[in-house]
Amino acid sequence: MANCSTCGNQSGLPCGCSQSSLTTSCYPENYNCGALASQCAEAYCMECVQPCTKEDAWSIETNTGIVFTAGKNDSLTKMFQQFMLSQTTDANTFNTNLIPLFYISNVTQTSATFNWEYVGTANITGFQIRVRAYDDNNWSPITYVNNPAATAMTVNYTNNNLTSGIKYVFQMNTLENGVATDAIQSVDVILTIP
Repeated sequence: MANCSTCGNQSGLPCGCSQSSLTTSCYPENYNCGALASQCAEAYCMECVQPCTKEDAWSIETNTGIVFTAGKNDSLTKMFQQFMLSQTTDANTFNTNLIPLFYISNVTQTSATFNWEYVGTANITGFQIRVRAYDDNNWSPITYVNNPAATAMTVNYTNNNLTSGIKYVFQMNTLENGVATDAIQSVDVILTIP
């Protein structure tokens, strides 16, 4: 019987190759899937889907000068976020200040953990996470991370006046000399506070 030893899995559990396949049912009541998604035999998280080709990456420079690169070890989530950002940012911001992966990994009754990956070439001093109510256009900073190597931050709802049951939009920007970059650098992450 084969054991899982790929993608960092050292659990010793069967992979399900010749034994049996692992399926994840997609029911709206369990995964909040839409009506069409419930017709799927399986559901996979975007961060679990990665290219398995032999080349290191794929790259293209758009007509506007954006160098879009994706490939080995990039999740579908990251590729999709980069594609979204390439549609809205200018070439200089995309190529030097890009935060191509911004997501929430843990949501509790009191806090949420934000995660990101910075691949830009600008000389930054840290990051800012800002927020606005879903039906409002006014952004407010909720936290500053004064570490350019940081990749995560937990935000407490009470300390940042975030209210249970309200839908919020979060966005991330880099800090240069302590000042937030005034450009779209990450996708908007939308979360209803539990």
